[in-house]
Amino acid sequence: MLTLAFYGTMQNKDSRRTMALFPILLSSVLLAVVAQNPLCFITAPATIHVGVEETVTAQVLGATRPFKIALFFSLLEGIREVSERKEITLTEQNDYQALVKLKVDPTRYPDSVNKKKNIHPDFVQLVAESKDVFQQTQRAKIRLSSKKGYIFIQTDKPIYNPGENVNFRVFTLDNYLLPTDEVISIQIFNSRNVRVYSQDVQSAQILQKNIHIPDVEPAGLWKIVASFLKSPLSASSVEFDVRDYVLPSFEVKIEAPKPYLTLREESFSFTVSARYTYGKGISGIAYVRFGLNNEDGDRLYLIGTEKQTKIENGMADVSVLTADLQRAAENQNVSDIVGNYLYIAVTALEKASGQLEDTESTFVKIVDSPYVIDLSKTKQYFSPQSLFSILASVSYPDGTPVPNLRMRANITVKPVEETWTLKGFGNTLGEVMLSFQVPALARSMDIQVFAEGDDNKAVFGDVKMSANAVRATHKTYLTIELDRHFLAPDQSLTITFRDITPQGTARPTHIYYMILNKGRVLHLQRVQRTEVTSVSVDFSVDLVPSFRIVAYFFTIQPEGTTVVSDSVLVDVKDVCDGQIEIAPFSMHKPAQSVDVVVKTDMVSKVALAAVDTAVYILNKQHKLTPHKMFAYMNSYDLGCSVGGGKDHKSVLQDAGLTFICNCNMKNDGPYSNHKCNSKQKRQKRSLDKAFSKIVNRYKHPERKCCGDAIKPDRLKRSCEERVKKTTQASKTCRDVFYKCCKDAEVARRENYLNRIKNTYGRALSNEVENALEEGNLHIRSFFPQSWLWLILDTDESGLLKHSVITPDSITTWEIQAVRMSPTKGFCVAEPKPLKVEQDFFVSVKLPYSVKRNEQLEVKAVVYNYLKETLEVLVKMEKVEGLCTAGEDGVEQNVTVQGSSAVAVYFSVVPLITGNIPITVLAYSSTIRDKIQKQLKVVGEGELISLHSEYSLNANGDNFLEVKIESPPDTIPGEEITSISIKGGIMGESVENSLNLEGVDKLIALPTGCAEQAMVKMSPAIHSIRYLDTAGLWPSLKAGRRNEAISLIQDGYHRVLSYKKVDGSYGAFLSTPSSVWLTAFIAKELAQSKELISVEDSYIQEAMTYVISKQTESGTFTDPNPVLDRTMKGGIGNTEGDAAMTAFILIAMQHASKAYDTETDQPLRKAMEKARSYLEEELDDLNSPYDLAITAYALSLTSPTSKATIQALDKLMEMAICDEVKETCHWDTGRSGDSLDGSQANSASVETTAYALLYIISQGNNDTATSIAKWLTEQRKYGGGFRSTQDTVVALEALAKLSMQDKEMEQLDLTVQMRLQNGRKEKVHLNKHNALTQPSIEIENGGGMSVRVKGRGSGTLSIMHSYRSLKMPESFCDHFHLEVSLTGEVQYSAEEYEPIPADYYSYDSDEDLLQREESVDKLGWFDLRMRRKRQAPEDPEKETSLVYKVCLGKKTSEPTGMVIVDISLLSGLKPNIQDLENIAKGTEKYIDHYEIHQNKVYLYFNKVTEGKDCLLFGVEQIVPIGLVQPAAAVIYDYYNPERRCGVFYNAPQKNVMLSKLCDGAVCICAEGDCPKLQETFKITEQSARSSFACYSARVDYVYVVQIFSMTEDDVFIHYNSTVTKVLQLGWGR
Repeated sequence: MLTLAFYGTMQNKDSRRTMALFPILLSSVLLAVVAQNPLCFITAPATIHVGVEETVTAQVLGATRPFKIALFFSLLEGIREVSERKEITLTEQNDYQALVKLKVDPTRYPDSVNKKKNIHPDFVQLVAESKDVFQQTQRAKIRLSSKKGYIFIQTDKPIYNPGENVNFRVFTLDNYLLPTDEVISIQIFNSRNVRVYSQDVQSAQILQKNIHIPDVEPAGLWKIVASFLKSPLSASSVEFDVRDYVLPSFEVKIEAPKPYLTLREESFSFTVSARYTYGKGISGIAYVRFGLNNEDGDRLYLIGTEKQTKIENGMADVSVLTADLQRAAENQNVSDIVGNYLYIAVTALEKASGQLEDTESTFVKIVDSPYVIDLSKTKQYFSPQSLFSILASVSYPDGTPVPNLRMRANITVKPVEETWTLKGFGNTLGEVMLSFQVPALARSMDIQVFAEGDDNKAVFGDVKMSANAVRATHKTYLTIELDRHFLAPDQSLTITFRDITPQGTARPTHIYYMILNKGRVLHLQRVQRTEVTSVSVDFSVDLVPSFRIVAYFFTIQPEGTTVVSDSVLVDVKDVCDGQIEIAPFSMHKPAQSVDVVVKTDMVSKVALAAVDTAVYILNKQHKLTPHKMFAYMNSYDLGCSVGGGKDHKSVLQDAGLTFICNCNMKNDGPYSNHKCNSKQKRQKRSLDKAFSKIVNRYKHPERKCCGDAIKPDRLKRSCEERVKKTTQASKTCRDVFYKCCKDAEVARRENYLNRIKNTYGRALSNEVENALEEGNLHIRSFFPQSWLWLILDTDESGLLKHSVITPDSITTWEIQAVRMSPTKGFCVAEPKPLKVEQDFFVSVKLPYSVKRNEQLEVKAVVYNYLKETLEVLVKMEKVEGLCTAGEDGVEQNVTVQGSSAVAVYFSVVPLITGNIPITVLAYSSTIRDKIQKQLKVVGEGELISLHSEYSLNANGDNFLEVKIESPPDTIPGEEITSISIKGGIMGESVENSLNLEGVDKLIALPTGCAEQAMVKMSPAIHSIRYLDTAGLWPSLKAGRRNEAISLIQDGYHRVLSYKKVDGSYGAFLSTPSSVWLTAFIAKELAQSKELISVEDSYIQEAMTYVISKQTESGTFTDPNPVLDRTMKGGIGNTEGDAAMTAFILIAMQHASKAYDTETDQPLRKAMEKARSYLEEELDDLNSPYDLAITAYALSLTSPTSKATIQALDKLMEMAICDEVKETCHWDTGRSGDSLDGSQANSASVETTAYALLYIISQGNNDTATSIAKWLTEQRKYGGGFRSTQDTVVALEALAKLSMQDKEMEQLDLTVQMRLQNGRKEKVHLNKHNALTQPSIEIENGGGMSVRVKGRGSGTLSIMHSYRSLKMPESFCDHFHLEVSLTGEVQYSAEEYEPIPADYYSYDSDEDLLQREESVDKLGWFDLRMRRKRQAPEDPEKETSLVYKVCLGKKTSEPTGMVIVDISLLSGLKPNIQDLENIAKGTEKYIDHYEIHQNKVYLYFNKVTEGKDCLLFGVEQIVPIGLVQPAAAVIYDYYNPERRCGVFYNAPQKNVMLSKLCDGAVCICAEGDCPKLQETFKITEQSARSSFACYSARVDYVYVVQIFSMTEDDVFIHYNSTVTKVLQLGWGR
């Protein structure tokens, strides 16, 4: 409620006499006026909103009887009323004034009105009718806005990785901030502003949804936009950051006592803070670098100013001399550094864990003056003889307020040229108000405000402005004076109205004023004028976040009555209507129950969220905060100044009002824009490049080209060779690249010579090269990021209490709450921290996977945040299958100082495959902690899978013999066979196309390019159609259809990541557009329309691009073929243009559903030209693929034409039919697609699938069934075929046939299997379980017999998987591949230490138990060096390796998109920045990369003959000894059987990695094998056998004969035979 008080005083006798005479004089004048025409003044908002109640005020001046006025809104032209007509009566009882609410009715203002000619939809008019007041109807033009209410959007965090889900909420409110349930439109745009999601939904006051970000999405800002339906101006949006990141382990902050540096200061000092998110400090080292950032964000590194210092208890003090900064800048030709920002970058190393975290800052500005003075709240216009207030605020350059500062203002008044000086002190917010009486003759004022330091003589900052006198006739003015300009709860505001009139002129009897908030009039009042006319306003939530006071009076002049006015804006403390508060939390431990208590003062809904504060280290923007809420509320304020105006009419307009007045002041209509114009400078992104002298010569975009060029090439390629890899760049960029590369060569050479002179021939460091590699910050993480995403109801008292279990993360969570109350509305609570920590805990880091028999060093870090020192026993528990040094586990005693951490290392060797639990216990006498993580262990060699599928049919041959032979190179114990039996011909394809996990089985290949993205959409579309038609959804998992729809939606989002501005698509954004690919994507998007919301414009844009490539003859050409020349199925290997034209004709037919009859003419014309061409060419087609796809295209566009019908005979002549097997197919004549030759190549599958689609259209069901049988037998286990295209087309054809035959209706099939080991399995299939029958797994291979009985058909799919030490070499005569590693730290002979001999005796059990396993020299060096490591001088280099990948073709045969699949050695992870550089830099060595688990996929547009090499770095996650070899494969993506594989291993001599078991020294990798040792001389031959056979310490005894040994680049192969078994092992 708004509370006001009125008071006034008479100051002297003359004043009283004047006031006594004035009413008599004025009333006589007014009576004469009223007798003729009463003065009427009506105001309304300058902008009104459809469907929203607006406030209109009306007043009649000097009335002595009631007056009636009718008010309503109408269209700008005509008399059509668009609101209710309201009639008011102004009487003495209401002071002849009234406040009316009018609303533009949406039903009276339909959209169709906007389409009529001569109607201006952006405007309406306020109409006032009164026979008593106006001689004719009065109108005022008002801007009409569709904006209404409020929409707030909240995401569960502000930053996401590609591939993550975004949870978001939409809150919908009316104009009074009360919940409303309306239809809203939600649109989501990706980082390139392509709309990837659009849907109209009912808001239900709070709407919760989520969206998946494609894993190929480039970095950038995504945006969610929500608006009320048909109210686009009500749109609200929120952005979120998408980029590759991981949460930091600890937060590094730069804390300075002041955010500025002046050149008068000798040095700049600051503190580096490095603390875990739960508040504890780290101990380690800080590396600090400095630079300069200008206003545009361009960065110059100040080489030579680097610092290194210790971090103790989370703190480090750093100081840099100002002279050093200036000198470093001058060395790079920057003479004046004032105005730049000091760039500070800190890398912090935590000694115990070895973890690195980074931060950077540019908040320190180099200035002459440390203060920034803001006068934006000072009025630009003044009234002579009034009290004028200068409102100034002072801050540091970073925006932080400067409290209690001495302020001074100099005011020069013109034309009198007098100067006043005002002094005062600012408050705690840095604000000051300096007031003075303006002279009567003043016409303008020059104002200069100074901020002074402690010494009055030292003036540190100043700012200037000018103010002008209000233009007023007859020098009559009104000013509003305030005792404060900020109103807080429990405060009152005193408002003084001062009227200024020339001497002898009648003064007003009353002052009228109104209070406006968010464009609405809250209060309308008149107060009798006194000598000091004042009113008081109490704080009210209705005034939040700000309000305007508009005051005016009327004066009668000879030329007529006019309005004298003034206004002022008042800020109000941001508080909600009603309470919402999150109760503070005490400290909790992980996995502990916590009560989240939220207090409100009424029944409400509360939306909760919890976010790891580590997220806000990366991005603090975009979250929903109370500040954003109140800023959005203030968007409804229609004013465009802090008050006042150039004249009295402008005062009203600048306050956001329009008016009707039968006075001397005419309304010119609303401003062209109702909001103030504000220019906001947008900063460019900073450039993180080195060699500043070279790079700084260029501006964008050439600067990036130069920055890439000056990076050192680790393969030592010349600039001439490197520039050949920049063909995708512009000529200007290539020229800049080459010049900068050559300049960098010269700079390196000069630097090298200088360093030799200065170091007198000593070994040179890599200092200069380190300065070059600034790079982007890479951040690591192990924490969940958000949780508690719930909407809950309070109890009747408004209290919410919700119990949850805290996550296991040791961190600080920010708990957020948003209230939605039916009576108090919306409010965002101040968040509260929930700290989850332990004073004592142990952490363990493991790699994604290791191989069996590799030596793994498990690193456990013990953290002690207690004050006292602890003696801690750290134990790793013994577990089956994991070799450790002790029988019952391994123990180590360590001393952990207070507030510190100690690392403990355990060497283990996994002996079995699978998940092995690693359990580490740390305890002292008073405290303990235990942690368990799973170690994934895989077998040696490479996993190989062989697939086969058989058709099951009870009507034909119902007995089947299947052989599953084990290849001779199989590693024992690593063999498994999976058997799947499904009903119908769709088989596993249906279930696996409906969810993401299944799609990975459908096509087990990377999905990094645009065409591959469609694999998520196309199969799911056809499977949904099939299941809808067959009614089989009830037999599947509940919610599976929704999963499938989500999969299609995700595929849609993913493929739009590749969309270009003209609507076309290339395999990647960086590659030229492909006609074929654009048509393919348009076709699939059109087919998705029936299931998800797809933008028609995207399909139309794609087809416009395709049509533009059509020739006059009707054919289509592709100037930029897709990466793979055979990617287009058979198209790339056909002669002529028929196949391409037929494919695009099929796409155009599907895309036509995105057009209406008014816009489809270009498409129809193109289709007709293509169809005519194909009909003419049909007789000349000799390729099965050409004929099949052409026949299908014609069947879609002209199904009854002569050519379409004739195609059947010609197609069947080319068919290969087997009457015994009852199959038919078409062979493209290619070979080499299959390893075992049992299955056809990809092109044959695609050709046969197109033939099946055509034959289905011709109604030849018998032939179609034979074709379908052959197709199913080409399918792989999991439901897919060779690649994307054959899978998409084949599944479409099989689904169409299945829907036509209704094969599931009569299904009743029994399948009996007898396996080689005698095991029997029986499966019964019917409609209800046909698609959900679980698979059967058997160990090893063998064979089985299958018998089928009953009715219907089905499929039997078999996948035989094994591991082998041999790689496929079927195409090693075509592809060349080499993979090797080089370490950046090399060995020297003197680094080795004497190694104790392995010793244990057969005679002593004690010695046996205490023996230390043998490790070779290299292994001991590895382990000891790692255990000694605390803070290496260069931590990045010690744990880094470089992969060198060389590939090429050995023949001139064309090859399409090639992928190199590299399995990383255990314990390594790739350097993302290196991969980014070779994929997206000016030098382009790869077209794309993907990282999945421990694999790196490299995509190549084109592979040339000869050998081409590239490098990328890897870093060690966990030390691995005796590392096993890993595999790398090069293959043609669209014919993945065309592959060549190699094994590779670690370098022989490297600190990190060593080769498997060199020489006679082997360790635990030998498992249970006893060792042959010369520990004592055996005098009798039987001594060893007696010991072996009769000692309880020996498990098994074999006599083995070694026949031969061979060695390749990776493995040593022994040919051996067990000649005698002396003792079997336990359980064998």
